[in-house]
Amino acid sequence: MRRMFTTAALTATLTAAAFAFSTHAAQADSGVLQYKDAMRDFTPAISVFTNESQAFGDVAVTKPELACTDEAIQLAKRARFMVGDLAGTAAPEAMIATQSALGDALAEISAGMYAGCGSRTPLAATLAPAIAKAQRALIDIDLYVNDGIVPGAGPAPAFGGGF
Repeated sequence: MRRMFTTAALTATLTAAAFAFSTHAAQADSGVLQYKDAMRDFTPAISVFTNESQAFGDVAVTKPELACTDEAIQLAKRARFMVGDLAGTAAPEAMIATQSALGDALAEISAGMYAGCGSRTPLAATLAPAIAKAQRALIDIDLYVNDGIVPGAGPAPAFGGGF
């Protein structure tokens, strides 16, 4: 009798543990799929934004007065909104550092746009490191979202044109 009770209790415990594990795994998979779906739509917009910011900074080299325009302020605000959107997007553990780097880069772009007016440093030079950091993070996110490649998990696949 005692053995039967122990066996039943052990079976119930293992069943509960298996159910909890499968539920947790399903939730984790669901979270990864939601992240991939969200970022699949969001990263192209961020990429376009970084290209716009770079082009704006390049033009401001020959026309430094552009750094004092409303367009620069609007770009700074867009970067801040994107930082907020990223903060509201839960990243899988494998992507937390990359997403954080992207958010930091966008915050740096925003700060550079705000500080560009009256600065002796050309806007393009101020923005270049942050834009490069954002582009690296976007590549890593794109590889994760579309190919399942985790940043830093091993050698990068060989692509025809390279990066």
